Amino acid sequence: MTTWISLSVDALQPLLSPAQREAFLVRPNQGSSSDPFIIAAQVATQRIREAILNNPLNQLSENTEHLPPEHLQTAAILCLQSLESRLLGFTLTEKHDDLIDQALDRLIAISRGDLPVSIPDNPRTTPFTSRSVGVALLSYRKKKIKSDELSGL
Repeated sequence: MTTWISLSVDALQPLLSPAQREAFLVRPNQGSSSDPFIIAAQVATQRIREAILNNPLNQLSENTEHLPPEHLQTAAILCLQSLESRLLGFTLTEKHDDLIDQALDRLIAISRGDLPVSIPDNPRTTPFTSRSVGVALLSYRKKKIKSDELSGL
């Protein structure tokens, strides 16, 4: 069993550019329930936990804020995606767009059981009975076309 952890500001720091770091440091409502980071972290955590739950072989931690440590980087990238719409002056780079695409692919792989999920040291004891049936759209992102991909158009 593994100790699951919460997404923290420290997980984002290596991913931030100097301009993003500045926008992040002056964000409004720091530490309150309306802090853009707290909201974005909750959204990212929920997305990971939903992907984990989609595979019936996986178990969730009882603590709804905890994630398996092997998927913390994915959560941090998804948090950045959510911060872009919540923070003035916080824009993502092309590198971030590529990381987000990879993170979305990892969410799908987690759902399918293609990526392992460690067993939490405090697994949820109450059964989860209300699963939705059908296809869930995890995210829709417009793909940016680069000039070298146009080849003759």
